[in-house]
Amino acid sequence: MTDNNLQSAIASALQQNFYKELRPSRGVFQADVYLVNVDDQLAVVKDFSRRPWWSRVLVCRGLIKREVSVLTHFADSGFVPQYYGLISGPSGRDMFAMEFLDGEHPGVENRGRWPQAYAQTQQFLAMFHQAGYAHNDFRRANILVQPDGEMRFFDFASAMRKPQSLKWLLFLKSWLVNYLQGADRASLLKMKPDLAGEPLTEAEIHSLRKPWLVRVLRYIWANGINKPILRRFK
Repeated sequence: MTDNNLQSAIASALQQNFYKELRPSRGVFQADVYLVNVDDQLAVVKDFSRRPWWSRVLVCRGLIKREVSVLTHFADSGFVPQYYGLISGPSGRDMFAMEFLDGEHPGVENRGRWPQAYAQTQQFLAMFHQAGYAHNDFRRANILVQPDGEMRFFDFASAMRKPQSLKWLLFLKSWLVNYLQGADRASLLKMKPDLAGEPLTEAEIHSLRKPWLVRVLRYIWANGINKPILRRFK
C-alpha cells in the first residue's frame, strides 16, 4: 500500500470510528491517541483536531511539526517508528500517523532481561544529541523493548534542536539544548539499573544530585505553575 493510499485508508477508518482509543488527551495541548488497523497494518494516530482552534494554531501544529521532523530525520536509524504521514480531518491536517510498536517498557519487573538494552539506549541518545537534538522527555514510558530485544524510542513532541543557522544570534537556544541534553543523560543514568540490571556506582549517584537551588526552582515550577495551568485548561 502506498503512503497516500495508507493515509486515505486511515482517514476513512477514523471517520467511521473504526479505531481503538489508546490514550485520551489530558490537556488542551495534548493529542488523543488511537490505534487503527488497515488491512492488518497497525498504525498509531496522534489527533489534535479536537483541541480548541487557538490551541491548534498556537501550539499543537508546532508540536506536530517538531515530532514529524524527528521521525523523518531518524527514519533510517531503526530506532524510531516509521512515519506514515499527515492525516486530513474536519479541522485540516491536525493528525499524523506512524507505525505501531509492540513491546514492553523497561522497569523493575523486567530488570536486566535484555543484555543489550542499556548499550543500545546509550547509542541512540548519543546519535540523537550528535544531531543537535535534546529529547526533553526521556523516560521509561517513551521507550519500548521489542520482542526480539531491540530498542525503540518515541514521543518527540517536546524535543528541541540547536539552531542550524544564525548560531551566534541564537546562542541562548543552543545553551538551553545543551542543558536539556544533560537532563537526557541524567534520565538515562536513572534507568541504568532497569536496563542493564546493574546498580549505580557511588560516582553515578553523586552525579545525579542536583544543586539545592535547582531542586527548589523545579518544585516551584511543577507544583506552583505547571500543574495549576494544566488543571485550568483540562
